[in-house]
Amino acid sequence: MDCPDACSLTAVVEGDRLVALKGSTTNPFTAGFMCSKMQRYPERVHGADRLHYPLMRNGPKGTKSFRRVSWEEALAHVARRISTIRETFGPGSVLPYHYDGSNGVFATGMVDDALWRSLGVCEPIRTLCAAPASGAATAIYGKMPGTDPTDLAYSKTIVLWGQNPRVSNIHLVPHLNAALDRGAKLVVLDPRKTGMAKRAHLHVPLWPGSDLAIALALIAECERRGLVAHEFLKNHTRHADLLLAAAAPWTLERAAHEARVPVATLKSLADLYLGTERPVMTRIGWGLERNRNGDGAMAALLALPAVCGHFGVRGGGYLLSQSGAWRVAAQDLAGVPDSPRRHVNISQLATALRADEAEPIKALIVYDANPMVSTPDQEGVRRGLQREDLFTVVMEQVMTDTCDYADVILPVPTFIEQHELHRAYGTSILQRITPAIPAVGESRPNEVIFADLARRLGFEGPAFDPSPAALEARWLKTVKGAGPDDLDRLRATGSATLTSPTGRPPVAFVDVFPYTKDQRADLHPEEWRAKGVDVFAFAPDPSVPETPFAVLSPATDSTINSILGELSDRTLPCHISPGDAALVGVSDGDFVKLSNSTGSLVAKATLDPDLRPGVLVVPKGVWLRNGPARATANALVSEAVTPATGGATYNDARVRLVRLDP
Repeated sequence: MDCPDACSLTAVVEGDRLVALKGSTTNPFTAGFMCSKMQRYPERVHGADRLHYPLMRNGPKGTKSFRRVSWEEALAHVARRISTIRETFGPGSVLPYHYDGSNGVFATGMVDDALWRSLGVCEPIRTLCAAPASGAATAIYGKMPGTDPTDLAYSKTIVLWGQNPRVSNIHLVPHLNAALDRGAKLVVLDPRKTGMAKRAHLHVPLWPGSDLAIALALIAECERRGLVAHEFLKNHTRHADLLLAAAAPWTLERAAHEARVPVATLKSLADLYLGTERPVMTRIGWGLERNRNGDGAMAALLALPAVCGHFGVRGGGYLLSQSGAWRVAAQDLAGVPDSPRRHVNISQLATALRADEAEPIKALIVYDANPMVSTPDQEGVRRGLQREDLFTVVMEQVMTDTCDYADVILPVPTFIEQHELHRAYGTSILQRITPAIPAVGESRPNEVIFADLARRLGFEGPAFDPSPAALEARWLKTVKGAGPDDLDRLRATGSATLTSPTGRPPVAFVDVFPYTKDQRADLHPEEWRAKGVDVFAFAPDPSVPETPFAVLSPATDSTINSILGELSDRTLPCHISPGDAALVGVSDGDFVKLSNSTGSLVAKATLDPDLRPGVLVVPKGVWLRNGPARATANALVSEAVTPATGGATYNDARVRLVRLDP
């Protein structure tokens, strides 16, 4: 699933039905237990919303009026419409919209990309999540993997910045608890007092979007205290001088003003991060990237361990994503040469789907995604999907809110029903998945569907071979980060974890170095400066008197993005601090309206004493059926994106809050 842990699981099966999932010990990090979310997964596999057959629309869009058709009729219709639209309006009128869903490497980036490249259609720029994180990690370290999470056993100071592991990285929690029991210090930066924040030695309830200010102030404070690791910077980095100059104006006082926390809180943070209790490990989450300062915040936070000398020891450095551990040459996976194509940022889908665009999108193919509830400007996306002249194909497991607006729906299997190869991004494990049950109904994997469409559109060859053996061989052929022993383990046991020559997880700047041309970290990324982007320029908070409240839409303990959202019957909640509730006359359980220039929603108030004043929480992943006004958190999110990577700015929503009369 879309979780950094990548649990290994045991499927309990009766006949052709999945009865239960249990934790497996194949993945040593997940250690035989799984989160509560996955306990309900059989309900997704066999539930009332599960799609069994291809469907074609036979009524107005949005009315859920469909008829069952054969695969032959559905695929012939899709191929014919794509071909006609491409020839009539040009290849730039066809937009594949996809993210990762719950798939591994077969479903996305190989057969599908081969088809899109062959057709020359739009290339989606996938920025809903991790665009600033991935962009900064690539620009600075060449996407060198971070510290292995098991090395928390050696850390003496641990910083959780913008991450709540209890709901989105549950298998990290035992390692954190063990470190705390051993005497390690814990710091949590989060506007909410999360479960881990309650165990922390220091909780910094920062204002959303102020992470860059705090990170730059820590860099400047490191220099003011004479603690900069100059020898390390000289030997292993570039442009450290530019970073230090960018950080120099930032004092703890100035950062505290932007973060809306006491100066003493940031002084305590600096004392811990720059102190003698080392090694220091920072677990960087994805919450801090989802605002106008997301690019710079990620870059500054990734640069901090280099400036402060936290690398080179087990248990020091940062933990963000291990997706670069296997070093896959993704550009070669499609097996078909690419050529210049129209780029569309999927975080700006509402604009792309406007009928009055100079080059309007006429065909939308959605897979591994649920844009109706996951994309900014929800109402704008709805208007686009309602266009009668937009041909929309949705490949899905269950009947989502996006399916309501489809012309053709193609059923696809869950991970329980297909062959896959899946690499974790929280650790460096790679696992082979085999079906536990036959595909439900007439479901077909993405790669099989795209291979069939390619054949109907006149494309054949090895790039369109959807067999698991061919796809696995193709993917492994591009791997640069694994040795023969790693691949032998995968073939023999179905899983493999990369290690250093010592047989243990690699230590940054000892066993592994930046995957840049000169193996140096670029601390003030040259590629971003070449674009004219001053990534460390702090953009002020967008709050105005009319919309004073900041809205966060974090992960929950019941959904994985919008996956499993169909199982919830809970009314959309809005978490409010008791002080704010009193200020606007709201009691627990009241209905409230949140609104701004982008849109509005109605939710049920939940008083939350663990939330800092001025911040509201409306969880992500909630379906339209749970919103009293058929609107969820993204109704409040504009299409504004970060300047360097084009990342979505979900946490920049600023709103007015009013109580609704009964």
